[in-house]
Amino acid sequence: MNINLKNIGRKNLIIMVLLGVLLIIISAMDFKQGSSGYKYGLSENNKNNTDSEEKIEEILESINGVGECKVMLTYDDNIPAGIVVVTKCADNKEKVLEITDIIKTLYCIPTHRIKVVMMK
Repeated sequence: MNINLKNIGRKNLIIMVLLGVLLIIISAMDFKQGSSGYKYGLSENNKNNTDSEEKIEEILESINGVGECKVMLTYDDNIPAGIVVVTKCADNKEKVLEITDIIKTLYCIPTHRIKVVMMK
C-alpha cells in the first residue's frame, strides 16, 4: 500500500495528526486504579486502606515496647507496595527488626520497602 501525502489533502492530514496526538494522550492516561504507580490512600478503596492501616497500628501497639505508632501503606494496582511505620521505639534496633518482620509476614513486602522511623 503506497500512501501519497499529496493525495491525502491538508484537512485529512490535520485530522490524522490530531487523532494521533489524541491516541498518545489517551494511552498515557490512568483509566485503571493504581496503574500509574503508587496510590497513597487516595483510591476509591480508601476506607479499606485506612482499615488496614488501623489494624496494623493496633497489632504493633499491642507489642510490648512498641508504644504509639502511625502507619501508612502505599499501593500499586491495589497490592501493598510499601509501608512506613512512625513509632517512638524506632531507636530500638530489635523492635525495628520485629516490626519489619511482622509487616513482611503480613503483606509479603520486601524489607527494602518497609521503613520504620522515629516519632517526634
